Amino acid sequence: MRRFDKIFTFDFEGEPHMLLRVLNYGKDRDDLKFTFLDKRFQRGVTYTKESLHLKRDDIITDYGEITYHSDGSVLWKHPRYPIESGRYINPKEVGFRRRKLSEINDWEPVAHYEVFDYRISKVDNEFIREKADKINLVTNNIVFNGESFACIINLVHKNYNLPKINNPTEELLRISGITDTLDLWLIISKIDKKGNYLEIEGMNKKVFTTSNLIQVVEKNA
Repeated sequence: MRRFDKIFTFDFEGEPHMLLRVLNYGKDRDDLKFTFLDKRFQRGVTYTKESLHLKRDDIITDYGEITYHSDGSVLWKHPRYPIESGRYINPKEVGFRRRKLSEINDWEPVAHYEVFDYRISKVDNEFIREKADKINLVTNNIVFNGESFACIINLVHKNYNLPKINNPTEELLRISGITDTLDLWLIISKIDKKGNYLEIEGMNKKVFTTSNLIQVVEKNA
């Protein structure tokens, strides 16, 4: 049985949407996984080495996930990508490590997720029923109103005091027990932009895209 396995969802116009799933799937150690789409809903993932710069050797596949391992390695994974070299990617550089999970004594950001197109995150009621024991419904009609929002995914030490913010356009969630010493900390807030401009190799003009954007982030980077 997994030590931590929670799916965070939100509703819009009476329909369920998946924000993210967070798992601690390690057996003898802590290994964390962050996914943003269920594998059954194959809506496509594009991985670019440089944010918003699409090159010919970048990866376009049907599913991706981020993992943060006990030794501090943070990886983008595309387990169903046909070319083996593209299945495990360190977004920084090969061999780069961040803080070990056991060494985080304050907080550590993991990813920044921008949602522009709610259709991408939509799931069906059958999914909600099947995963009912893992579902955590996040409710905020101001944030989840069909307009763009962002979610910052962090790890925070269980004894670290977080700032208190009272802002209706933000939703702050702290969920205990992702490891023995760490909690999960989500910051969800509205953003003004409607999408991003994507630079594609071989094209002179940037292309406006409303695809949802996930970036691995570091503190003070």
